[in-house]
Amino acid sequence: MALISYPPTEEQFLPVTDDTEIICTVFIGNGQSGSYTILLGDQLLGVNQPARLGKKAALIGKTTHVIAQVTDVLQETNWVSLTISMWEGASETRFRPYNIEVPNQNDEVEFIIQIHHS
Repeated sequence: MALISYPPTEEQFLPVTDDTEIICTVFIGNGQSGSYTILLGDQLLGVNQPARLGKKAALIGKTTHVIAQVTDVLQETNWVSLTISMWEGASETRFRPYNIEVPNQNDEVEFIIQIHHS
């Protein structure tokens, strides 16, 4: 089992509303297993669960960090993926899926995704 680092990735997020609380969710895809943490700056907001980030005014100039470790557990494929969403009520802003194919079964991938709020 090897630990593979996904290339560090930075994204931009501009909220569409001023007064709606923003919630960050993480989805580990392709039937894989894993864990993640969500931080706003250096403040831990969530471990393996959605995180309430706050409203637009409180987020401007800050960065959300999503750090995840995903293990390839399926025999059928060596692809792993991670998708991050920012929710403002029913409005979703989705950040990719971040995909990577690992060389071997049970390899792990570490994702470090930074989302800058502007």
